[in-house]
Amino acid sequence: MGYREEKMNFSMWHVIVIVSVGLAIWGAIALSRWSRRAEKPGGVGGWLALLIAGLIFLGPLFSAGRISSDFMDTESKYPKLLTVEAWLNYKNTAWIFFGIATLFGIYAGWCLARRRISTSPFIAIAAIWILGPLLSVILAIILPIIFFGATGLDAAGAGALAVSGLPAVAWTLYLLKSKRVKALYHQV
Repeated sequence: MGYREEKMNFSMWHVIVIVSVGLAIWGAIALSRWSRRAEKPGGVGGWLALLIAGLIFLGPLFSAGRISSDFMDTESKYPKLLTVEAWLNYKNTAWIFFGIATLFGIYAGWCLARRRISTSPFIAIAAIWILGPLLSVILAIILPIIFFGATGLDAAGAGALAVSGLPAVAWTLYLLKSKRVKALYHQV
């Protein structure tokens, strides 16, 4: 029975990934079509379209899947956690923080896609840093200290936190230096 359930969950994750990728591709195509109708030629496209798709579609779907998977893995290793009130409170609080950060990320993606004002890239930069390193610090360090009295972070956790900053740095540099971004939002 356990093998069959495990196999079913594995198949379900395949479906979730395929649907997520399909939605992201559909969103990128729809965004590309919209940008062609925009008043300026050379609208949203390329890396900017990928960033918008990531903020609106890919990021939320893959992050929710990763967090859910991490919770399920931990609960399968330690089944008694399901009866520990601190664990349930931690999970609920983590989902609330994730939801708030995700809504801000979706708003930032919408700003990049629809609003041609100079603040749109800066809203996106803030969302990228909130969704990446800040949310990682909250979920991996601050909430465990609050709910479990954790005192430190293992080497793997520290490495994961450091790596979460790399995409944020890359996207920040792109949004600050890109000619496309400057043309669309800063009217240079």
